[in-house]
Amino acid sequence: MSPWLQVCATFLVGVLTATGALLGVRMNGRVGDRATEQREEQGRREEWSKRFYEILAYAVDESPRKRVAGLHLMSALAESDLAGPDELKLMDVFADRVLKPLLREIELEGHTEVHVDDGGAQRE
Repeated sequence: MSPWLQVCATFLVGVLTATGALLGVRMNGRVGDRATEQREEQGRREEWSKRFYEILAYAVDESPRKRVAGLHLMSALAESDLAGPDELKLMDVFADRVLKPLLREIELEGHTEVHVDDGGAQRE
């Protein structure tokens, strides 16, 4: 057997080993990145859900002022970076099944004009 053949074979084995190690590291890095992204996404969803239920208590409160504050906070929460597609669907359902009946109820009670955004006078 020629010494050059042995050198070439050894070199080829070394290159294949290094290439395999590099591919393994890259694949492992991608798996780690995906796992981190999933944890971050889950954390955002949990934080959004926590805020939603806290704000919901205000939105359905008996006090018109708390309701208005809760509804404004709900609209801000819907525009939050924490809200994903599923959370936005939940907000649509909330608007149809909870918000619209609440607004009708407020209108019937005569609380049609409550201003919160301007920081001015509020009427109940």
